[in-house]
Amino acid sequence: GRAAHSRALAALFAMAAAVGEASARTTRDTLAETAALLDVPAPAATPDQIDTVELAHALDMLVTLPPLDKPMLLRMLARMARTPGDPDFDAFLRAVAAAIDCPVPRLGLAAPPQAC
Repeated sequence: GRAAHSRALAALFAMAAAVGEASARTTRDTLAETAALLDVPAPAATPDQIDTVELAHALDMLVTLPPLDKPMLLRMLARMARTPGDPDFDAFLRAVAAAIDCPVPRLGLAAPPQAC
């Protein structure tokens, strides 16, 4: 449900913040905007630490998002990289895309989202 998607987003964005070295403010703002776009409740906070089990559970939940929501999630997640094109963050983004069964969208383009 929507609450489970909210918890999954919090876990995913906590990991993205760590990988992308995003500030707390960037993380909070991008997470809130993403939750609004996906029509799920905004998480109150992100976990301070996240392990691989929690991340796997979050990805298992996010794979159930509607197909048109997944590219939007990936585009918002891409905003968490401190440096655009960072190879570590790009690898993280590709792994998330594979886990939620959606190709990585072309970033920086205003093309409409395509279903996964």
